Amino acid sequence: MSDDQKYKQTWAKQCKQWVAFANGDQRIDTATGAAPVINNSQPQTYNYDRRQNMYTTNEIDPIVRTLASYMCRAKPAVECFPSNFESEEERNAARVSEIIHNAKYEIDNEYLNSRMSAFWALVTGNVYAKDFWNPEKGMVVSETGLKSGDNDTAILSALSITVDNSCTCFEKQPYIIESYYMDYDWAKTMFNQEGAGYTGKIEEIKGESGNVGTIDTLEDMKYSVPFQGYQNSSSKKGKCLVQEIYIKPCYEWPQGRLVIVAGGATVYDSPREEGSPYFMPYDEEMWHPYTYFGYEPYIGRFLHKGVVEPILPLQMRLNEINGAILENANTLAKPNILAAVNQLKKGVISGKGAMVYTYSPIPNAAIPTVLGGTPLPAQFFNEKKEIIEHMVRIAGTNFVMSGQPPSGVSAASAISQLLENATTQQSDIMKSWEFYHEARYQKKLRIIHKFMKYPNTKLNEYIKFLNKNLLEKQINDFIGQQDLSSGTILKIQYASMIPKNEMTKREMYDKWAKDGILGPITEPTPAGAKLRSQLIEKFGEKPLESEESTELKKAKWENDRIKQMLPVEVSQYDNAAIHMPCHIGEIQDPTYLEKATDEQKIALDNHIQMHQQQEAMKAQQAQLQQMQMAQLQANSEAAKTSASTKNMGVPPQQ
Repeated sequence: MSDDQKYKQTWAKQCKQWVAFANGDQRIDTATGAAPVINNSQPQTYNYDRRQNMYTTNEIDPIVRTLASYMCRAKPAVECFPSNFESEEERNAARVSEIIHNAKYEIDNEYLNSRMSAFWALVTGNVYAKDFWNPEKGMVVSETGLKSGDNDTAILSALSITVDNSCTCFEKQPYIIESYYMDYDWAKTMFNQEGAGYTGKIEEIKGESGNVGTIDTLEDMKYSVPFQGYQNSSSKKGKCLVQEIYIKPCYEWPQGRLVIVAGGATVYDSPREEGSPYFMPYDEEMWHPYTYFGYEPYIGRFLHKGVVEPILPLQMRLNEINGAILENANTLAKPNILAAVNQLKKGVISGKGAMVYTYSPIPNAAIPTVLGGTPLPAQFFNEKKEIIEHMVRIAGTNFVMSGQPPSGVSAASAISQLLENATTQQSDIMKSWEFYHEARYQKKLRIIHKFMKYPNTKLNEYIKFLNKNLLEKQINDFIGQQDLSSGTILKIQYASMIPKNEMTKREMYDKWAKDGILGPITEPTPAGAKLRSQLIEKFGEKPLESEESTELKKAKWENDRIKQMLPVEVSQYDNAAIHMPCHIGEIQDPTYLEKATDEQKIALDNHIQMHQQQEAMKAQQAQLQQMQMAQLQANSEAAKTSASTKNMGVPPQQ
């Protein structure tokens, strides 16, 4: 910890500088003591210009905002599948995992977590997400009187995380230390427990009074005021420093280890037989709750670099140019007055607001000449334009990404091509961004699996709201049951988080539908209705409820019940044109044929035969009704003929 603080002290001061510039506060003294920025075109010393009416342009903020919007625009598309297809419970868990993720995405405000992660990564180059179990959340359990707990997420900067910086791969780190300030009274209450691992040393907890390096730097940022600098706050009053130390599984600690130090006292040390509470036996890598994302690798170093670091010297140079332009403009705007000593008198001429030059007259000498100001050369303004373009190029964006098409470019195809070129530069970063979310969501699901021992009413209601097709048994197999941590594998669809042009995507699907690539999507059949519903869902909309969708929902429900060997009756109201393809598609699925038991196959086959018998009975009834209708019609015609003959009568004889 001490070595890490010595190494990161200067880096932390640079972080304050990057954050200040990204927030629009470009006073260089907000990062007092930071190492000077050295660049071939930038002097080593740079002082903020304190002249009155001085202004600076902020080119960093729109770059950061554009990239953050790009990274967070698309919602990740998640796929879940079981690692063991033999287990019915794991298959149910995999089915419901995607819906659990969608529900938790909304409940946990995952969009805000992604947005905060993007800003920390762009500005400082590094961000950590901590997905953990919070026992203080959830509902009160009547049996225990305590809260049931719930999963929680914290987005952390590298200022509060300590790792072995000699190890440049996060997955191979031997330990991870998180440091943060917490209320002194809370710490004494929180760690005053008698469970395994708790040491009972709460009386040794001391309040914090000294300097803890990068943690204090982070605390100062919380109380920063723009253009007023970072002030030392009283945020540590009544608090103590808490450190969670996670140690990687090794020979001595095969399941990892967790040590918690609060106020200098070791208040928790996990037992050897239990290890880290976040250790998962199926995956050696999961022994801690953290996920790391680095924006751009700094070759040979663990800490990555963000987008602000390489363009900061250019912003400084841009500010110098702006200062020179303003100074030159003010000089040209002021009139120059040449007057002899004591020549300016009240009522004659006023020198207020002008540059006054006085001289003492010399006999037979020429009057001195005052030269006017000279405008700055055009090269000065060209440099300013080139610097802005250079900043955008280094950041890997262009003005199209921020909604500003280049001058002279108006064709939609050309603008689309420029946007495609800009997003291509971000493709490698977006792949890492997707992996960051994939690892996060995987940990979240497994933490919910392991720690959620009681049904979560809010989560259950939200799941049912999102998907009415979900079975109660599938929810129960996921929540409140045994540890199913190894049962679900979560993957994010490749490139699903890379934003795509909505108009181009719609035109593509429209063309595919017309060419028949999407199947019989325009036909008024159950298959066409299903394809239309899927297409509508592709654009983030919900298809309208119809009789066909209700029948399909019932057919899928019947398939699930048959797999569970539960009785399913064929109703006379069933639409066989929808039910039969659904059941036959299930029984013809290779996965079903490979994994289903003989009893399940026989039950589904019998159900299909019951539908066929029901349809045969309906056909017979329809044929009988048709014959009866024909007989009635024939009888009616015969009756009409007989009545007509009687009405005609016999002609009288002569």
